[in-house]
Amino acid sequence: MYQKEARKHENSLICEHIVPIKGFVECEDDACNCGLIGIVMKYMENGSLWDFRTTKWQQHPDLLPLTNRMVYEMSSGMYFLHSKNIIHRDLKLENVLVDGDLQVKIADLGLATNLQTSFGDRCWGTDSHKPPEAFRTDLPNSTKIVTPKYDVYG
Repeated sequence: MYQKEARKHENSLICEHIVPIKGFVECEDDACNCGLIGIVMKYMENGSLWDFRTTKWQQHPDLLPLTNRMVYEMSSGMYFLHSKNIIHRDLKLENVLVDGDLQVKIADLGLATNLQTSFGDRCWGTDSHKPPEAFRTDLPNSTKIVTPKYDVYG
């Protein structure tokens, strides 16, 4: 998200399954005029769900209950975003973070878009996590409408 979008969503995206924004890092050089250069978010001790899955997953004694809970938490976070008309557009294990209590939270809303203001928006995101319709060449970009289904495929 750009600076204006990030600041707009700072207080509106408060959900236990979304990594909270704690603040912003801004360039203090008036000559630079580059504005926002970073978003400060809650520290998530276990890194991404991708990292957790590849390094610590097998160490957990109850994998099925853990998996079920993590899927529920991810789904709850996405449901919350979609209820606010926000599409993540880059949902993948690398953008889901795991805290010290093994709770998962959705992160990296840099490509997120608001459904109410982005009609006909392009299909952004990581190619390997995009839905098949994002690659259709027989449709003009204006008909490749991003919907909540876009995130579900991720």
